Amino acid sequence: MKDSDGIMASTVPFRRVAIIGTGLIGGSFALALREIFSSISLVGFSRSGSCDRAREAGVVDEATADLAEAAAGPGRAAAGRRAFRRGG
Repeated sequence: MKDSDGIMASTVPFRRVAIIGTGLIGGSFALALREIFSSISLVGFSRSGSCDRAREAGVVDEATADLAEAAAGPGRAAAGRRAFRRGG
């Protein structure tokens, strides 16, 4: 299966990208990724309301105010925080 630019989905080295900050720059970056790699999941992180607006506009697939969840993925964030606390 090929993405919009003819890139084979199997050659994409990632399936999920966390966009840290979904304002003008982050949102533009997300839209560019979506155009090139249509099969990836985009997760937006922001502490402001821009993340929800980005999800509602279809710029990102998921929105969260939890940075660990954005980076690790659902269900993995709590385990990652525990491991970080133990090591630090």
